[in-house]
Amino acid sequence: MNSIFPVVEASVPAVGRRGWPSLVGIILAVVILYGVGFAHNDSLHHAAHDTRHSAAFPCH
Repeated sequence: MNSIFPVVEASVPAVGRRGWPSLVGIILAVVILYGVGFAHNDSLHHAAHDTRHSAAFPCH
């Protein structure tokens, strides 16, 4: 007897391909954090500084 609902098979990406989005996200976060944190523009630097303090991340 045939079922009414089709069978859907989920494909799982290879192990090597699953880590790339995480790696790219981590690299982007580090670049943004240090790029803005060491920016010469005071408003960008102070915004990053206040964000670190609001997240309870010590910076002094």
